[in-house]
Amino acid sequence: MKYSTMFAPMFSSQKFQDHGDKSMTAELSELLDGGFGYPFGRIYSDAIDVGFEVRHVSSMKISTWYLSEENTSEGDITHWVFYPTPESLARYPKLEGYKITIFND
Repeated sequence: MKYSTMFAPMFSSQKFQDHGDKSMTAELSELLDGGFGYPFGRIYSDAIDVGFEVRHVSSMKISTWYLSEENTSEGDITHWVFYPTPESLARYPKLEGYKITIFND
């Protein structure tokens, strides 16, 4: 699968449901506001890692998340799993253990 060569998009933290167990979820259509494509792009200019940024609404802090897993069923992508980058964990240690799952609805 070919991913975007564009740089990582930024989403508001309000786009994600926090489940209280260090996991957050979102539906692809909600992130893209009904558009098409992928909710992620390159997170480093010198590497092919992809992900996105999240801006926390109350603090305005920005964290970067990288794509760790792409899950499929019968050849269709069902969801993607993202984790905070090492740089984000260094800045915001409270993100340790968190993950974001985006469902391909």
